[in-house]
Amino acid sequence: MKSSTSSLSLAKSTSISSNLNTLSSTTLNRNEYIPLCFSKDIFESDGFEVDTFIADCRKRVNLESIQKDLREYSKNVDSELIELINKEYQSFFSLSSSLVGIDHIINDFNITQSSIKSEILTFKSEINKVKESVQHRLIEKKQIENNKKLLQLYISILESCNNMNNLFDKLFQLSDKDYLKQRQQDINNNINNNSNSNLTLEFIIDRISQSFYQIQNQMSSLSADELKLAIFQTVQQKVLDISTQIESKIEPIFKESLKNLINTNNNSNSDILISCLKTYLILHKLNIPYRIFKSIIVKPYFSNIITLNNLNTLGLPKLYENILNFIRNDCSQFFKIVTIVNQNSDNNNNNNSNSNNNGSSNSISREKELYNFTSESILPEIDDSLGPLKQIFATGIPDLFFKNYNETTEFIATLEDIGLNHQRELLIQFRQSTAYQNLWKRWNFAVYFQLRFTEIASKFESDSNFSVPIFQQLSIPVVIDQKIEYFLRNSAILIQALDHCWSKSIFIYELSSKFLKLFLQLLARYQYYITESLQSYELQQQQQQQLPTQQQNKQTLPENFVFIVSDLVRVKERVNGYYRDLIIGTINSQSVEISQLISKSIAEINKVFDELIPKLSAIITQYLISKSSESLEFINTIRSTYRMTNKPAPTKSSIYVPSIISPIELFIANKAYTIPSQLKVDWITTILTPVTKQFKQNAINVLESVNTSNEFIKHLIKKPTKQQQQQQQGELTDLDKMSMQLYLDVEKYSGLLQKLLPNYFDINTFDPLIDLKNLVEPFKKLGTNQNL
Repeated sequence: MKSSTSSLSLAKSTSISSNLNTLSSTTLNRNEYIPLCFSKDIFESDGFEVDTFIADCRKRVNLESIQKDLREYSKNVDSELIELINKEYQSFFSLSSSLVGIDHIINDFNITQSSIKSEILTFKSEINKVKESVQHRLIEKKQIENNKKLLQLYISILESCNNMNNLFDKLFQLSDKDYLKQRQQDINNNINNNSNSNLTLEFIIDRISQSFYQIQNQMSSLSADELKLAIFQTVQQKVLDISTQIESKIEPIFKESLKNLINTNNNSNSDILISCLKTYLILHKLNIPYRIFKSIIVKPYFSNIITLNNLNTLGLPKLYENILNFIRNDCSQFFKIVTIVNQNSDNNNNNNSNSNNNGSSNSISREKELYNFTSESILPEIDDSLGPLKQIFATGIPDLFFKNYNETTEFIATLEDIGLNHQRELLIQFRQSTAYQNLWKRWNFAVYFQLRFTEIASKFESDSNFSVPIFQQLSIPVVIDQKIEYFLRNSAILIQALDHCWSKSIFIYELSSKFLKLFLQLLARYQYYITESLQSYELQQQQQQQLPTQQQNKQTLPENFVFIVSDLVRVKERVNGYYRDLIIGTINSQSVEISQLISKSIAEINKVFDELIPKLSAIITQYLISKSSESLEFINTIRSTYRMTNKPAPTKSSIYVPSIISPIELFIANKAYTIPSQLKVDWITTILTPVTKQFKQNAINVLESVNTSNEFIKHLIKKPTKQQQQQQQGELTDLDKMSMQLYLDVEKYSGLLQKLLPNYFDINTFDPLIDLKNLVEPFKKLGTNQNL
């Protein structure tokens, strides 16, 4: 093996020497090394890609240069590899020599390792056997301890059950009617007997309830599997028997004590009642005192007062008043006792919960139970007694239905205040009870709303008379709420209908969504009527354009549309302000989502108002622009007035100027007085902008026409014209007089605007007027030269 290794080494040495001689002639001199077009480190990158490499190099050099650099770099790498092998040759050779015989060493090591592994596995197996044995013993010990514990618990429960039998015997001796009657007679006769016998009955009942509660706790500490054991199956049946015995023995005591309390209004039996109620709580049999109270106290009284005869003679309010008086007076002492029991039960539940959290008691936490005789005894009897009295819930007469519903709502609210003592848990239980739900189901709200819908919507539809065009409904303003005026009869009728939707004598909370929908429908019908009328007006205008002005319908004059706009603005403001707050307040919703829904619905209905008002405004402003522009035609008369007439220079404005502003003045003073200021500003700006621009254009046209005429005459006649002679002599020409007249007219126009607009905007910032004044400002000197 050594000889072969030496031969291999010699061959390698010969090969390496030959390669070195070959490469020595081609190896680059490091001092003459030319930088490559790429970095050598790029080949060591994990993300090296040939395509990316070539594309990057081509940005700098061509492919031939890249190929040349790669060849040079490859030769350089080969040279470095040969140098490394020559440098570390001795190490390579010694490494191959040191590996001789390593196979035997490795085999010996593997054998030793396998032996050690076998010993470890054997030891681990023995340990596992010992561990399993110990665990088995521990489980057996735990099972024995658990069985011992269960046996002790079984014995304890049996002892408690036997103790219960002794308590039952004592209770039997003291619970006969003779004993109770004698006790009541002693109380009535004011006999102060402090013997133990007077306290024994309450004491025995408390002992029974406490013992049974302890048995319950002991049984509840068992798991489901433990309860399936035969011994505890027997115990469970025994506990059920004891529970039944307690019920049978406590019920007559509770009945008799309850009768004495209600009939005599004497709280001498309050301790017995408290003990009985506590016992029923422990038994989780609250339905028993509910049933007893309802059958022997509530039902007999209600059967006498809730009758058809009393309803017809006394009326529903008096009937409800008698029920509330019965609860206030006859049941007040009993309700005080119930409140005491509930408070004690609440405190016990809290204490048990804290004990469980601290791990210091075996008692389990129970579901919180409180007495609610109002919900479970009184209200069901009220529902059963009122059910046959169909006329209370009849919907044929909406006003009577609403009156009975309101009286019932107030009665239930008062009943909650009296019987529930403002306890939130009891109130929730009361409103979730079956009797509460059944009572409100007797009210047919759907029929009631349909009648109200017919009453409100039909009256609105008939009174509005939508078949009559809107222009024929303009009338003397209708005053509502002593301050709001409506020019359209339909607007006043709409407001009345909207008020009815939320009237305190009509609105029912359960119908909130339906009344809101009706409210929106009324507004939509009103808006549709206005929209339809505008479409009819546009068609009518097309037909009247072919008629003489005197034959056109004066009611459809666009300036009268201001009354429609006034009504729309007022209705919109009332809906967006007054009605929005009224609806949210009437529904009395604390939900932000519902309030946002109401606001969103009103915003949607306001969009139609926002579309109608601009349409009407455009008709009004366009009409007034036309009326004011008619007077601007008189500007052209200035030329005929001064052209070759030798008329003296003007000293005052033309008579047509006031008539430009008069349509706007009359409109604002007589018809637009109810329009909001901002809307009037928009109208005035919209009207005066084109009128003022037209004023300027007409003035320019007059001046340009005169100049053109003068130039034409100048070319026809070679001698100086009269106009030129006047200029040479320093006299005013016809053009000067016209310019002076235009200046005076513009000043008059500006003054009229100054008088008209101070309450709306500053005319000094009105660009069209500024442009007009700039046009005639140079003519001011003509009047100054003439001492005007």
